[in-house]
Amino acid sequence: MVRALLPVILVSLMIAASCGGEDTKTPAPVPSQVGTLAPGNSASPGPSPSGQLSPVELGNAIFARASEAIQKLTTLLDGHPPAAQVKPKVAELKEVTIQDLVRLGRQYEAMGAADRDTVDSIVRAAFNRAASADWYRAYAQTTTYYAGEDQELNKQIQSFNIITQYAFYELLKKQDAAEAQRLGIK
Repeated sequence: MVRALLPVILVSLMIAASCGGEDTKTPAPVPSQVGTLAPGNSASPGPSPSGQLSPVELGNAIFARASEAIQKLTTLLDGHPPAAQVKPKVAELKEVTIQDLVRLGRQYEAMGAADRDTVDSIVRAAFNRAASADWYRAYAQTTTYYAGEDQELNKQIQSFNIITQYAFYELLKKQDAAEAQRLGIK
């Protein structure tokens, strides 16, 4: 249920962020900061000998990758360059991010329900905190500029808002079955 609500939460955060609020210079949380958002978590241990991340580490990694992509996108679109100039770069950034999130999703898929709930909680809490960050507000403002310029590019830009779906296979299959199939997610 939580995984199904994640895109709704992210869209709500984007709307809230674009409406203003406290002007803070909050940077994207780094993994060591994000992990503290989960109740009862102290410093998380390193990856297990098998190379698998703990639920806290995985939640942090998913958020970090998505927030990094959004910040890179916002930087790429700073100054509103012509759509034709940035379209291929936006597509490339999205594809690289998708591949990273799909890789993280393999670890998520291998987890039990309780660990998945922890990952969900970490990602959700991190995006809740990010809603008031300057980088997220800048992204929200960027999404409106290209709406009148180029619909295809605008759709690509807006898709970064729900890019974490690529780490959550069941959600991706429900929201974009063709994309899940393209990526070999069954």
